[in-house]
Amino acid sequence: MCEINQDNGHFERVISKYVLGIDLGTTNSSVAVYGPQGMDVVNIPEEGLSMPSVVRFPDRSRDDLQVGTLAKKWIVSKPDEVFSSFKTQMASSEWALDPQVKAKYTIDGEELDPTFMATQVLIKIRDAVQNHPVYGTAGTICKAVICVPAQCQPTYIENVYKAAKLAGFGTWDEDTQEMLYDENGHPKGVTILEEPTAAAIAYGLMDGLFGGTKNKSQKLLIYDFGGGTFDVTLLEVSAKSGKTMPEFNLINKGGNSKLGGDDLDWALVDLLVLKLSKSAGINILEGEDSLKTKAILKIWAEEAKKEYAGGSAEYEFERNLTINGNSYDFKEVITKSDFLNVIAPYVNRTIDTLKEVLSESKTDIDDINRIVLVGGSSKGPWVFDAVKDKMERDPYVAPNVDTFVAAGASYFGSDIIDIENPGTCVITDTLAKNYGIELVGGTFGPMLLKGETLENGKISRTRHFTNANDSGQLSLVGWTIPVQIEVEQDGNNITCEHSVHETDKNGIRLFTWIGEFNVEIPRKPAGTLDIELTMSINEDKSLQLTGKVDGNPIKTDDIKWNY
Repeated sequence: MCEINQDNGHFERVISKYVLGIDLGTTNSSVAVYGPQGMDVVNIPEEGLSMPSVVRFPDRSRDDLQVGTLAKKWIVSKPDEVFSSFKTQMASSEWALDPQVKAKYTIDGEELDPTFMATQVLIKIRDAVQNHPVYGTAGTICKAVICVPAQCQPTYIENVYKAAKLAGFGTWDEDTQEMLYDENGHPKGVTILEEPTAAAIAYGLMDGLFGGTKNKSQKLLIYDFGGGTFDVTLLEVSAKSGKTMPEFNLINKGGNSKLGGDDLDWALVDLLVLKLSKSAGINILEGEDSLKTKAILKIWAEEAKKEYAGGSAEYEFERNLTINGNSYDFKEVITKSDFLNVIAPYVNRTIDTLKEVLSESKTDIDDINRIVLVGGSSKGPWVFDAVKDKMERDPYVAPNVDTFVAAGASYFGSDIIDIENPGTCVITDTLAKNYGIELVGGTFGPMLLKGETLENGKISRTRHFTNANDSGQLSLVGWTIPVQIEVEQDGNNITCEHSVHETDKNGIRLFTWIGEFNVEIPRKPAGTLDIELTMSINEDKSLQLTGKVDGNPIKTDDIKWNY
């Protein structure tokens, strides 16, 4: 971490012995430090071991900006000043398409974005360690491992790097006193690690899997249920005698970037809206107070969820609400059974994903040594009960679930900083999705396949196509699909009969558009051109498409990516 004065962009760097592991969460964030003394989860002043990922602009001004618990306290009374769950908006620019959301992000006439909010969380984490009586005195900490969901898009990762840079994390050149960047423009010293892998590292260390005198191997199924995302990762952890760090073979991944604990809260909110609207004889979300009403109901839902988790059979909602200038006294009892019924579809979706990951990898549940539950939303007993019931296995509940990922990230960081006896952590990753292009007729033309191994974080494949007509123009549309599809592969020939416009039983499109560009090609009879396309995924998870037409390179500078 490097101290940054945001007014003039001045940085001051001091060499440090420490590296940070950061869990930048949808609901809460935490930080752990690793150095010669070992690992320590840092207590954030006025917050504790984790803090709400919430930002407030008092009176909608950037003056006296608030982060954490203090900001969250105003989420009901000043909802237009408070930003939360912005992590889920960092994966794309879709938030800007909603006029109300875009207007909310405009502060003091300046249009901010979700990445700016994430930066403020990282700055508070930076300051917590910077001012720590032990770690702060050792010098400014510049190196950090920041965790991301396994199913996140490259755009999200880019924005995390951006937030880290703005918060002052990175390695500095001793001579020029300037931050160093890699070939992708990312600050050196900042490492991105998938949350399930960090959890597996933390589990392995707590279980005594690493650093022993015997070779050990375990298959772990990581169930990561966060505030805004859900990930499942199947991996094999191999520890060799005398090695302080393990080898990870990521066998398969699955999940949903739009499924998290927030959905459980909102399911209960929907139930409350239905019951309270019936009681009041009006739609309580209509009118100028709708934003405040939704914020209040969200807080009530969170309170009720905690009561249910603690063993309460019911929760009484007895409150007064002002709606469109009128005062209403509400008294409504929602039982735990009611709550479990409304959240069941969401919890069941997580179990279905567990089974899909096992099925796709042809792995039997009996081959799994541990199902490890991590993520703040896995704390509810309904998650444990669902996993135990559906998978017929008692899952392992991570201790200090809110800081478990940060701890694993800091352990991983010990491999990349200069400390005594650094380990060597080897991670063999696999593709979590199928990538390809749309062919004439709407058929999916696979390029990179789900489950394929990435070498040093990279993968690339070249395929040859031809022109379907003599129009003199080629439109290339890229798609991805996270679910299992039937693909036939005979050497370099990969075929698929699925249409990119297919939908599931609910009418939701299975394939996701990831980009397109048009290429001018010679006007020649159909089937006579050799069109060579190469699709690649780089170490930073960015996607690249290059090609040649009859040996002449295709210009791809104007490609429009949508991930």
